[in-house]
Amino acid sequence: MSILRALLVGSFCLCDVSFAQQQNVAPVDSRPIERPSQQSTARSGLPAAIPANRPLIGLALEGGGALGLAHIGVLEWFEENHIPVDRIAGTSMGSLVGAMYASGQSIAAVKKLVTSNEFNDMFALRPAYSRLGFRRRQDRSELPQAISLGLMGGRVSFGNALISDDRLDTFLTDEFVSYNSANLDFDQLPTAFRAVATDLTTLKPKVFQSGSLPFAVRTSIAIPGVFQPVRLDGHIFVDGAIVDNLPVDVLRDDLGAQVLIAVHLADASFATNDAASLVGVFARAYQAGTARNEDVSRGQANIVLLPDVAKFTSAEYDKSALLIAAGYRAAEAQRSTLSKYRLSDADWKLYLEDRDSRRRSRPGFIRKVIVVNETSHAVPLAKAANSELANKPFEEERTDRFVTGLRGEGGTTAFYETFHEPTSGGSATPAHVQLQDDGLAIHLHPNWDGPPYLLLGADVVAMTNNVTSSIYDIRFVDQNLGGYGSELRSTVRLGYLTHIDTEYYRPITSNGFFLQPHLSANRDPIYMWANQKRVSERQLQRAGGSLDAGWTVNPRLQFALTYADSEVRWKLIDGADDSPNQHLSGTSQQAGVHFSYSDAVSAIASPYGIHVEGFVGALFHTADSPNTPMANIQFRQSWTIAQRNTVSLSGDANTYFRAAVADPFRYTLGGPLRLYASSVDEYRGTDDAIGRLVYLRKIAMLPTGIGEGVYLTGGYEAGNVWSPEARSILRQDAFGGLLLSTPLGAMTLGGAVGDAGHRKLFFTFGRLF
Repeated sequence: MSILRALLVGSFCLCDVSFAQQQNVAPVDSRPIERPSQQSTARSGLPAAIPANRPLIGLALEGGGALGLAHIGVLEWFEENHIPVDRIAGTSMGSLVGAMYASGQSIAAVKKLVTSNEFNDMFALRPAYSRLGFRRRQDRSELPQAISLGLMGGRVSFGNALISDDRLDTFLTDEFVSYNSANLDFDQLPTAFRAVATDLTTLKPKVFQSGSLPFAVRTSIAIPGVFQPVRLDGHIFVDGAIVDNLPVDVLRDDLGAQVLIAVHLADASFATNDAASLVGVFARAYQAGTARNEDVSRGQANIVLLPDVAKFTSAEYDKSALLIAAGYRAAEAQRSTLSKYRLSDADWKLYLEDRDSRRRSRPGFIRKVIVVNETSHAVPLAKAANSELANKPFEEERTDRFVTGLRGEGGTTAFYETFHEPTSGGSATPAHVQLQDDGLAIHLHPNWDGPPYLLLGADVVAMTNNVTSSIYDIRFVDQNLGGYGSELRSTVRLGYLTHIDTEYYRPITSNGFFLQPHLSANRDPIYMWANQKRVSERQLQRAGGSLDAGWTVNPRLQFALTYADSEVRWKLIDGADDSPNQHLSGTSQQAGVHFSYSDAVSAIASPYGIHVEGFVGALFHTADSPNTPMANIQFRQSWTIAQRNTVSLSGDANTYFRAAVADPFRYTLGGPLRLYASSVDEYRGTDDAIGRLVYLRKIAMLPTGIGEGVYLTGGYEAGNVWSPEARSILRQDAFGGLLLSTPLGAMTLGGAVGDAGHRKLFFTFGRLF
């Protein structure tokens, strides 16, 4: 498992392979973005040593996942002992640590960041729920257990990466907001810097020395099979560790360093058991390739520092303090060698002043926004982007929100970078002159594997003295079909029941107004109960359509006017019951307003946030039923206490205002999170209400990227149901068990005890019902 975790979190990256599109697609605007030269030899614009008459010191930082945190300890020792670093070259994790230091961040700030809980949250198999668009949130809530298959080009694809880059997009963009510039020359950073990647097209190293700094870091750490590869100028790039994991040669040949210091991270030992797994063999083979180029690089260095990290794995970001300390000790162990480069206090002050003079300012007033887009949707997007972001002071949060919204719909990847216009007459700006960026370029690129997408999942509910149901879900989603933002979504549910539906979502304005026609056909088995015993089986069949006209205000809020018309059949299959409608065949129509709001951060066991959903309208022209108003409301509010404890208060209510509507249209209670101790749909009525209080205690974390964790859970429920011909029934129960939250859905196992002799043991998989 440790090797699997190493593969999953072996490095840091920035979301969206489209980062690579920044230099190979012409912007919509005819005037080009001015970019520094990508010449690969040492350049005259590199800063001189300050103070003069001392050698230029270069530091090569090796890749290694969490082990690379040891580089921070090395840099901390250098600063404490006044050892200047004039040049940095980094690969993979070494490129991230090197970039943070080269951009002028203090060691204290870097240590604070990596010793926080932020890093583990960065690695996940799927994008963060809170950053999804409204329809992708619906998919995650309705099919949390689904795996996604890409169908682009008629080929079935499981994707080309295990880890979603989404959470890291904001992280790196935020960390390097002043250095996310198309015009940036890495020679003119506070410390001259290079990031190394592997060009799969030529099988040679790619050394990044200009452009967006987060893009360079993203490219350097694209571990094959773990993070998405990056495309640029017709080439495909992955993690630089494959060809140059310890870039001493870059320090010498490209950056002109005279004292070459390498920080080498020892490989972990290989256990016999590791060879028993495919993942274990792959991981060790990957290490074998990097070890060879590391050996060559060490021989080129003047000084090699060897942090003692052999007892750690590349996934142990929670051991950051220990890893930083190991790097510090490695530098201390060579104090006598390194001290000859120590600066006096006065010279150290000059060195710091010179380094600080190259700090970049944040982007200023954004006068222009362009969209760089491989798809056919540049014009409407450029209009929306300029309306939202142009002619305003640059605001990181607003810009990230807009770009996240593009990416959150799931059809494209997106990133942004800032820029400034070419100087008058087209002449290049001198490297030492810093112009405040006043332009914003948004880059979009179709996903590697889709759309369209196929989502596959399953739901299982098993309860003692009840019917076990197994349902298999298939959902087809084709985004941007017929125009940007339009979407065809079709779902088939098979097994215990049969549901087939399809809808076409069509935006009619750029600010969220939409139309959505919908067709469906359903077959549901209905079991009737008396004194906790099943007395009959019925079948409910419905077929019809609906039309929604609504407004998606933002990814959290949507309103819609809806009209639905369907044909209904209700018939007895087996047994006998006291249903007020033994048989029914006819129509049903309803119309009203539907609304949904959610700021939850997870579809399952959200640690905080509120979800409210409701419908207010009327039922009319319905078989064996009077015309009547109707209303449905659901709510859920969660709070986290002391990090590991979550309390959730939730409930829902449904009413026909006591009108005697026919049995097939009535509401039900019973089953998981609808009175656990009762059978599924045991109680039926024209009106119902239920409230529940749930407590979750996180007792274990799943491996990084796998899921949220294992929870001990318990709660209390109280529900009431009534109808015109039957008196009110009140039921209460208490339940408890284990909840396992994973990317494949929620798994629960537990039991419940209720009043009137109700008892149940239960198991669920898929949705958190």
